[in-house]
Amino acid sequence: MLPLLEAMIQEEAEALGQLRAREAALQKEGEALDRRIGQGESGERLRQELQAAQAQWEKLGPALQAAQAQWEQAQPLEGEGQVLALEIAAREGQLPSYAARARLQEERDQGLARLAQLAQEKTQGEANAAQKAREEAELREALSQLEGLDQQEELLAGKAQALAAREGALDQWEAQRRQCQALEQALAQAQATYRQAAEQAQTLRQDYSRQERAFLDGQAGYLAGFLREGEPCPVCGSLHHPAPAQGQGETPSRESLDARRTETEQAEAAARQASDQAGQALARSAAAREGLEAQGAALFGPGQADYAPCLQAARETLGEESQSLEEERQALRRRQQRRKTILDRLPQLGEALQAAREGVLAAERELAALDSRLAALDRQLAEQEAALEFATQQEAEAAIAACRLRKQTGEKALETARANYDTCRRQREETEAKIHTLEEQLTGLPLEDLPSLLAQAQENRRALAQVQKEREELLARHTGNQRACQALAQQEAARREAARQWTMARALSNTANGAVPGKDKVMLETYVQMTWFDRILARANVRLMAMTEGRYELVRRRQAGDQRVRSGLELNVLDHYEGGQRSVKTLSGGESFQASLSLALGLADEMQSAAGGLRLDALFVDEGFGSLDEEALEQAVQTLHGLTEGNKLVGIISHVSALKARIDRQIVIRKTRGGSSTVEVVC
Repeated sequence: MLPLLEAMIQEEAEALGQLRAREAALQKEGEALDRRIGQGESGERLRQELQAAQAQWEKLGPALQAAQAQWEQAQPLEGEGQVLALEIAAREGQLPSYAARARLQEERDQGLARLAQLAQEKTQGEANAAQKAREEAELREALSQLEGLDQQEELLAGKAQALAAREGALDQWEAQRRQCQALEQALAQAQATYRQAAEQAQTLRQDYSRQERAFLDGQAGYLAGFLREGEPCPVCGSLHHPAPAQGQGETPSRESLDARRTETEQAEAAARQASDQAGQALARSAAAREGLEAQGAALFGPGQADYAPCLQAARETLGEESQSLEEERQALRRRQQRRKTILDRLPQLGEALQAAREGVLAAERELAALDSRLAALDRQLAEQEAALEFATQQEAEAAIAACRLRKQTGEKALETARANYDTCRRQREETEAKIHTLEEQLTGLPLEDLPSLLAQAQENRRALAQVQKEREELLARHTGNQRACQALAQQEAARREAARQWTMARALSNTANGAVPGKDKVMLETYVQMTWFDRILARANVRLMAMTEGRYELVRRRQAGDQRVRSGLELNVLDHYEGGQRSVKTLSGGESFQASLSLALGLADEMQSAAGGLRLDALFVDEGFGSLDEEALEQAVQTLHGLTEGNKLVGIISHVSALKARIDRQIVIRKTRGGSSTVEVVC
């Protein structure tokens, strides 16, 4: 399939080259038509401009005469402006004197205010010195009554620390509860966002499908609009067009259709992202709720259906204790503040008393100097009043502003008349020059048949649009085939790599699971168990050889009888009397019991050896002795007696009467007629 796809891609590339060449030829032809149309439209436009310029030149004659008369009437305003300029300059020269007089008046007013202030300060200073002396005596009396505050502060600090620890635990739990609520709200918001994004993506996909259908229908209607009876159809070549396609109203453009498709894909991506975010929010909310329940159980006790009442009760109790403590601390702080205020105030009072007395002396000296300065200011103000024209600087500035306004009004009228005259004269000259230029441009410009040129240009654009459409469709198909070819090649490479990895993994899996063809069916787990089984058999055979007088020995079967089944842990028995191996299933009942007992003892020995300090001090054997003959029973009992020599307890559960005579310490259990049992200990 891949070679066939590559050949198809090569054919499409050749067809694309032919379409591009056809498109370039049509574009070159269209450019030539556009140039000729531009020349024809330019000539028509120049002729219209020439007629408009000639009409404007006729209208500018009376306007130029009126502007010249207005300019001659405004000439006397120029002399009046010069007189006003001299008057403005003279009055502006006096403005600094007004400012100097204002400064002297301000200084005199400030001096009078300062004089009254100094007299008041002197009186207040004397009263203040007397009041400071009385206050100092009262503070020293109050200081002697404030003692023992430091011990009370240490006691309240201990209470506050205990309350803060309790409040911190409650705040931490409540903060975790708010976080849990916020996560649940975030979960609900994320789920709502996902639903909204999914609905929007679905709506946009449906709208895109409708617009795409309308675009395709509109293209057919557009081509049908250029069909003429007797002319071949550019699509099918027919000269007759009995049922041309009809337009379907407004047809969307390719740009708007591409934009709608991009918007639809973005909305679908946003829906997928919103789904991921909703899943993450659900996990965070569940984890937070589980942590909150655990902390609430530790703080208020387990078994509470709702911890909010517990929190409210704990906070109310804590609030009452905190309020009581705060009242005690506030009372202590007030007394401490009172003591600190007194200690801080006493040095300040001494300094303030000294400063008050010095202030009285300074005020008396400044009063004498200020009287002399005020007398000098009165003399200077009288001289200024006699020399100035206006009473205030504001009046002088108002008179200057009035003169300046008259001057600016005249200048503006003069300038307006001059500008109007210059504008009319310049416009008439420019219009006359424009007429000559347009006549020269029209002289060498050829006449063109614009309707014919426009029809040819329209046909060229139609053919070019058809070629471009075919090129775009072929390019889209060619691009899709290239991507498909690349994807197919990548998938083929991935398939080969996956097959290689699967072969390796399958071989490893068969080895670990005991499924290698032609080999014994031994799993990895069984292989490890075989090592431990061999060690247990070595210890069990010591017991079995003793109980069977060296006849039997247990061996693990090395090869399976059937390679189609699992193997590795099957047992054979080696009969030293007969000199061969056979299955343990061939042992008699007594021999099977001896083998089982040996395996149990071997397992116990191996566990004790492998576990280091582990000791197995007790062993209980339940039944099986009834299947032994007298000699085998004697050997089994001797083996169990040998275990007791190592400080181990061996318990035998049996109904065999021959064993009762050999066991000194017994626990005898007998049934009664009532269905119960009696227990008797025999030592």
